Amino acid sequence: PLVALALIVATALGAHHFPEYHNSYHHHHQHEHMHVESDAFNDAQRVIEAFRGASRATVVLRPFNLSSVRLAAASRFDQMERFNTDFLLSLEDDRLACLYAAAANLSTTCVPYGHPRYYGHYLGHWLSATAFSVASAAAPSGAAVRNKSAAIVATLAEAQAAWSALGGRHVGYLFPYSLDAFDNLFGYAKPGQYLNCAPVCVPFYVMHKVMAGMLDQYQHAGNRQALRVLLGMADWVVREVGALLARPGFGEAAWQQVLNTEWGGMNEVLYNLYAVTGNASHLRAGEWFNHFLWTAPLAIGVDDLDGSHGNAGGNHANTHIPEIIGSARGYELTSNRTQHDIARNFFDILNGSHTWSTGGSNDHEHWHAPHQLGDDLDGQTEESCTTYNVLKVARHLLQWTGDAHLGDFYERALLNGLVGNQNQHLNGDGGSFIYMLPLGGGGLRKPWSSAVNGNFPCCWGTLSETFAKLGDSVFFRAADDSALYVSLFVASSVVWGEGEGEGACEVTQATAFPLASDEDGSTTSLRVACDAGTAAASGWSLRIRVPAWATAGPNVILVDGKPVPGTLTPGFATVPAPGGGAWGTAAAPTTVTVSFPMSLRFEQLDDNRTEWAGVGAIMYGPLLLAGLTDDDLLPGLNASAARGELSQWIVRNDSSSSGGGGGSTPTRRLGFTARNPLRGTCGQVPSAPGAVTLMPLMDVQDEAYTAYWHSCAPQVPATSPGSGGGGGARKGAKKGGGGAAATALTEKELRALEREKERREKEKEREKERREAERAKEVERQLGLARKYATVGWNLGNLCRLDRCVLAHCNDNVSGMVVPWLYVGMLFASFCWHVEDHFAHSINYMHWGAPKTWYGVPGDQADAFEGVMREQLAELIESEAGLMYKMVTMVPPGEAVRAGVRVCRLLQKPGTFVVTWPRAYHAGFSHGVNCAESSNFATPDWLPWGRQSVEIFRTTRGARLPCFTHELLLTTLARKAATLSAHISSWVESELRSLVREEERLHAALRERGVA
Repeated sequence: PLVALALIVATALGAHHFPEYHNSYHHHHQHEHMHVESDAFNDAQRVIEAFRGASRATVVLRPFNLSSVRLAAASRFDQMERFNTDFLLSLEDDRLACLYAAAANLSTTCVPYGHPRYYGHYLGHWLSATAFSVASAAAPSGAAVRNKSAAIVATLAEAQAAWSALGGRHVGYLFPYSLDAFDNLFGYAKPGQYLNCAPVCVPFYVMHKVMAGMLDQYQHAGNRQALRVLLGMADWVVREVGALLARPGFGEAAWQQVLNTEWGGMNEVLYNLYAVTGNASHLRAGEWFNHFLWTAPLAIGVDDLDGSHGNAGGNHANTHIPEIIGSARGYELTSNRTQHDIARNFFDILNGSHTWSTGGSNDHEHWHAPHQLGDDLDGQTEESCTTYNVLKVARHLLQWTGDAHLGDFYERALLNGLVGNQNQHLNGDGGSFIYMLPLGGGGLRKPWSSAVNGNFPCCWGTLSETFAKLGDSVFFRAADDSALYVSLFVASSVVWGEGEGEGACEVTQATAFPLASDEDGSTTSLRVACDAGTAAASGWSLRIRVPAWATAGPNVILVDGKPVPGTLTPGFATVPAPGGGAWGTAAAPTTVTVSFPMSLRFEQLDDNRTEWAGVGAIMYGPLLLAGLTDDDLLPGLNASAARGELSQWIVRNDSSSSGGGGGSTPTRRLGFTARNPLRGTCGQVPSAPGAVTLMPLMDVQDEAYTAYWHSCAPQVPATSPGSGGGGGARKGAKKGGGGAAATALTEKELRALEREKERREKEKEREKERREAERAKEVERQLGLARKYATVGWNLGNLCRLDRCVLAHCNDNVSGMVVPWLYVGMLFASFCWHVEDHFAHSINYMHWGAPKTWYGVPGDQADAFEGVMREQLAELIESEAGLMYKMVTMVPPGEAVRAGVRVCRLLQKPGTFVVTWPRAYHAGFSHGVNCAESSNFATPDWLPWGRQSVEIFRTTRGARLPCFTHELLLTTLARKAATLSAHISSWVESELRSLVREEERLHAALRERGVA
């Protein structure tokens, strides 16, 4: 519990580097005024970087650039991307950006796209989608897309310039409304109230979309103006949020209330921008968007998605999934293991307890009780946005682990939850999307909405992005380039190798998947052609995903007609080059044929209650098969299907269709027929013999359908993630599990069986509830402590969040100083004489355990004390004077007293603090086992001491490296002069004058030596 609590608190305080290696010595080299970098400093940096590498984030796979992957012409995915591009081009420039222009007084008339309460979000999605379209090698009308998106970026740059011309808080601002939107969110308008929908409910949500769109325009479309606009927006966020957090009386608890609103992926976009710029302020701002009230349970693996453990963060799915994406990106950039655990645990919890057979989740946009999905299925299930964003999480995890099961999930969620959400033929108006994917009961229809009405909900944005980058997760490359991974079976090709140009290989997939043949099970065929005589043709292998659904067998991979040896079980199968040599050339390519036969199976709903035990979905490989029916009752399988013999009841009969993204050319579609299904719940409604057509849910357009069935036979309830994910009955549909219509048991025997089963289940349920109640009580106790500690005023990690701590203004990474260290003392365990980094203050709090004796020497006695150390340790200090500052020297306090040095002594007990002043040497020992934490801080009057420390460390052989650049700290403070208090300003002015005098002296010395 203590470790878990420490992890939660560390995350809550933005501890993105745990200080095992004291990694605060890392510099970002963004110092504009650093004139000379010595070879010694560079060497030290390389050593530090190598030392830190041991704790860096693990990445097994790397994605390819979109421009490296091409979808096969006229393939299903290619047609969907082309249609999407045409849709994006069809939108009017003025309507896309008019409110941004109008808010900046650049336009007076406006008929915008979008919902008025969160207008502006779709423009950001549109910027991302068009950037992806530009990057796609197969994108049609590439020049038109580039020109149109560049024109929109230019309009937004104009609006930003108009805002900036107003000066003050408006510099860098870009938003479709005035600053009132954020003033209301920040509580400026009504102190203590942090949500006000006037004029917009979720301002950071909207801002995130536009910032992400600008970053995508820069990274995927090469638009440098977009980067300049984004940098202005990021500076505005850093400045405004920084001022809010430093506001007197505004604490961490108030900021968490701000974060209780929907704010999109502000952490992710700021982390991604940091990866581009290396600007530490972008990293710090990303860390500010740390909603630990919601993520704290996830950090220790607690499922609180439904808020049942008192989670104050809410359970609105699409509010939180972007936060998780940001945590995943934060881990990749900072190696913070807690960020990793949040993302990993979230995915495991969601996929193990809250997910339908489609791979999606949620009902009416919210998560509810785990393993009880039966209550949630109706016509408002699986918001498209959430599936899109969960795929982003899965993609991060796949890159960290190379786990093929994550590829299985990606395939399932993409095909069932997104691919079928584009309609190209609705009333001939240019197409449409769906917001929700209905899954409950029968007689369902996809709720298509049209672009004609101009109401662009959030899912229109994420689906616009989805269909602009369908090739982004087909192929991956090993982090060491030792393998090319084939994760999705999509007709496409990728160029890879040295420079992805000359001396490269092209790998081409030819596939009609999921139209695999029942006869031969063919899944995909790969053609590998490398530039002849180059290094790219050898030294790497193919890794092809063997799906978990591939159980029908035999699974076969042939390389130029020869089978890959061994049993092909779920995972990534290694396929070496023919004969262990080189891959083929364009003239004589290597052909790899892959056959993973698909089969039918019944997949239970993830619901642990008896009444839902027989409910589930019919799957074919990764695809959920929808039954076409107008009946609003849950249909039942017939007797042979109930016994698990689905193939005896369902037969395949593919058809041709021009709908669902196929254009005007007829496209072959999977089709099945279920003979004589039971109408109603297990035949309670009589029906004549007949048949029901089944088709993949992704192919359903305007047909009425059902996604779930009842097995009509006794089943064991699904009680674990291994039960297969889900489905359920429609709210209000008749529940129940008869079985007389489809089992050989008599009615009396069946009832006795069900009663005994129900008794056992109730007994197990009571025991489970008791254990869960005890666990929930303990978890709540720990979470309560964590929440209290994260907001309490004496939390050591909060000291340097205060504006009065000058280290809060440092642009370098000083986590080793300002993130608390945890110490566990043993009997007589001692700490040697030392001063703090940069002669800063330190504060130490003892949590529990035996007392600790401290000895201290005041800062004005430091020179005299160092004289004693030189005398007592003459040989050691003579060889390396810097040892005095490195916490490795022991001198009896009595020796210093005898030399006339003033030494203080105190006994620290649990619950007390010890504070040390600048350049105050201190040492001590523990009287037994104890636990304490400490951190550094620096008040404005520390500045001269900080300058002194730099000079001493610079001139002392073997002294420690500085943690940050003192001159940069001063110039950073100077740039903030307008916002600093008079007290801080007076010290900064004095130090700047000293800095200028020193620079002038050094310049004069250089001129005397003839340096021009």
